[in-house]
Amino acid sequence: MRTIAKRERAHKFDAVKYGKILQSVRPHNIENNTDYQLSCAQIGRLIDAGNRKTVEETMLLKLLVTLAEEYERKHYSLSGRRVSPLEVLQYLMEEHKHTAKDLWPIVGDKGLVSRILHKKRSISKRIAEQLAAFYHVSPAVFIFDSP
Repeated sequence: MRTIAKRERAHKFDAVKYGKILQSVRPHNIENNTDYQLSCAQIGRLIDAGNRKTVEETMLLKLLVTLAEEYERKHYSLSGRRVSPLEVLQYLMEEHKHTAKDLWPIVGDKGLVSRILHKKRSISKRIAEQLAAFYHVSPAVFIFDSP
């Protein structure tokens, strides 16, 4: 019983600690691509921390992802409809002049890249994170959430 209570105290929210994190990161509405890239870098660092994140860092991650998703919704949608993860990937590949072959080392399997690009397989969370790190965007752009 003591270890459970100790664990609960260790994971309790600390408003002062969260305030200090917010003061150092200064999250805000994303207004341009530079802000977006900086936010994605912060998101990436927090994702990379994995299970080592504190409760306060997890809350910051959720806030940053929400801000990034809002920017993406406004700037990466076509005629008010949600852009599919594949459309985002195709756009980024075109912008960077990448071919399927350029994604092989990122995804780890040329057959998997082919299946994704030919709509025979969706982009998994793991692949979304790898593509996001490669293209310096939020993993959320590669994950389709139905409204």
